[in-house]
Amino acid sequence: MTEQLVVDGPGAGWTSVVTGHLRWIEGLLDSLGLPAERSDELRARLLAVQARAADPQLRVAVFGETSSGKSTLLNAFLRRRLLPSSALVTTRTTTVLEYREGAEGLMVSTTDDSVLEWPSAPFAGWAGRGRESGPDTLERALRRVLTTALADEVGSLRVLSPVRLLGPGVTVIDTPGFSVTERGHRELAEAAARQADVALVVVPAVAAMSLTLVDFLTGPLRDHHDRCAFVLTKLDLLDEDERSEAVEVVERRL
Repeated sequence: MTEQLVVDGPGAGWTSVVTGHLRWIEGLLDSLGLPAERSDELRARLLAVQARAADPQLRVAVFGETSSGKSTLLNAFLRRRLLPSSALVTTRTTTVLEYREGAEGLMVSTTDDSVLEWPSAPFAGWAGRGRESGPDTLERALRRVLTTALADEVGSLRVLSPVRLLGPGVTVIDTPGFSVTERGHRELAEAAARQADVALVVVPAVAAMSLTLVDFLTGPLRDHHDRCAFVLTKLDLLDEDERSEAVEVVERRL
């Protein structure tokens, strides 16, 4: 970036460059005389970019089909089995992981506009304990929220933890599998794509580059191709002589 890229914006650096470009685009829209419908569409996109430019958080969103290994991958990064993951578990809502120094916590906003924080008596009354025994850990609280009917009552979910992977200024978004037929799952993944700065796409080797994944890459993630990282999972489920072929297939199709 150079100073001449700053259009009508004081100062230097990345922030003023972005601000300058956005002001230039806004002025251009004013001068083009586009049809109202097209102009409104472009202005809505411009407002979305302006909102993201004003947000200092780096948002890394994880995408993949159901049971592709998203939660397992994140647990490996986090170096703890924080998120529920198994062949029988499906993440049913978007989970936002953020850094917080000190005690970890869980913030749940429900569809009726209630805000519940774990640990607390209101959260315990809402979520219950089921048949679990032992201490009420963050892992157990997340399992109850993410893998039971409670997920249908969740509007947003934030996990706060002093995990080094996160650190100040980084937000990780774990999304539901976009191949699930249950209502709302794909919509949640698409909403996460709209706010993601970086997309981490999980590709299971046992079903590499399925039509569902290709559809998501050419749809909601079509503007993110230069900001995508692809992770091939479940190679251990293939015979050793099939693994290199699976990698070649994914590389070729990408």
